[in-house]
Amino acid sequence: MSEEPVRPTDSGDGQVLEEAARRRTFAVISHPDAGKSTLTEALTLHAHAISQAGAIHGKAGRAATVSDWM
Repeated sequence: MSEEPVRPTDSGDGQVLEEAARRRTFAVISHPDAGKSTLTEALTLHAHAISQAGAIHGKAGRAATVSDWM
């Protein structure tokens, strides 16, 4: 396994940022207790969709950011 740090690549034309700006929904599917809510919260925190951990709630706590099941 490499110890080299991962460096971001430069797409040059901003296509990745343009496509990312269009996305509003994603799905995480796995078995119970696999960390889906933790992953969802980490992704939304790093995307600046929420300002602090603990802001994502299930269906009962409807707010601006919602984690739901199918």
